Amino acid sequence: MELWTWQGPCFDLHQGILDPRKSEYANGSVPEYLSAVREIEVKLGTNQFIWASRDRNPDKGRIGYRLEVQEAHILAVLDGFLWNRRLGQQICPPKASTDAWEKEAANLYPYDGKLRSDYVDTKTKEWQRIPLPADWWQRAKDIGAHSEIPQYLLRYPIARERVKETDTSQLRGIE
Repeated sequence: MELWTWQGPCFDLHQGILDPRKSEYANGSVPEYLSAVREIEVKLGTNQFIWASRDRNPDKGRIGYRLEVQEAHILAVLDGFLWNRRLGQQICPPKASTDAWEKEAANLYPYDGKLRSDYVDTKTKEWQRIPLPADWWQRAKDIGAHSEIPQYLLRYPIARERVKETDTSQLRGIE
C-alpha cells in the first residue's frame, strides 16, 4: 500500500525513539493532543508510531515521504473526522453529509441561494456540536479505511527500503 507521511527536517524516519511530548502539536497549539495520543498509546500498547495518509497533501516546512507499506506495519487506521473531533478541532463535515444537505436545501429553497447557504451552514454547525462518542476509538477504527480522510498509524521506525520517494519542495523558503 502506498502512503505519505510528512515529517520535520530533523526527524529521522529510520531510527530513534519517538517522544510525543516533542511533537509540535504538544506545544499548546492543540491542547488535547497529548491526552488523545496517550489514549491511542494505551490501545496500541506502544507510542512508537507515525501518522500517514493516502494523499500527498504537502505540509509546509516538512519533508514528504512516499512509502510502500506492508499491512503488518499498519497498527491502526482511524477516521480522520473522529480523530480531529477528539482533538477538539472544528472541522468540516464529511463531503457525503454536505452533499446531502445541499440537495435538501435545493429541494426546500430552489429559488433562494441565501436560504440554501444558510441551511447548509446551520446543518454544519449542528454536526460540529454533536458530542464526541465515548467509544470514539472503536468507531474511528471501525470507519477507518472507509473514511473520506483515513489516518494510518504506522509502526516506527520505517525501514529505508520502504521509502520510494522523498519530497523536499515544502522546505523552500523556510529558514
